[in-house]
Amino acid sequence: MTDNDIYQSSLIFTLFKITPSLRYVYLDILRSPKKKIMLNGYYSEPPTEVEKELLDDMANDIIAITDENFDYEVTFEVTLTHFDQLKKTDFLLYARYEGLG
Repeated sequence: MTDNDIYQSSLIFTLFKITPSLRYVYLDILRSPKKKIMLNGYYSEPPTEVEKELLDDMANDIIAITDENFDYEVTFEVTLTHFDQLKKTDFLLYARYEGLG
């Protein structure tokens, strides 16, 4: 499965895992030196344990669709920074609409 296939197939795993505090979810796929899926969640306030579990579930679901053995890492960050000013990553999986300007 190519990285693009994984990105496109991953969108469905955001369903029922988005909470009011979740602002953005970025997905990175690393293939060397070790295969790893990295999911970065950005929140407007500290995530609850349930929100952390939801993002962890999303990472597990993404790995389950691949035919490869990936490790994964999930990070949680509280920020009010606009997504285009955050660290650049491979794929913006989810972004909450926050108005223009």
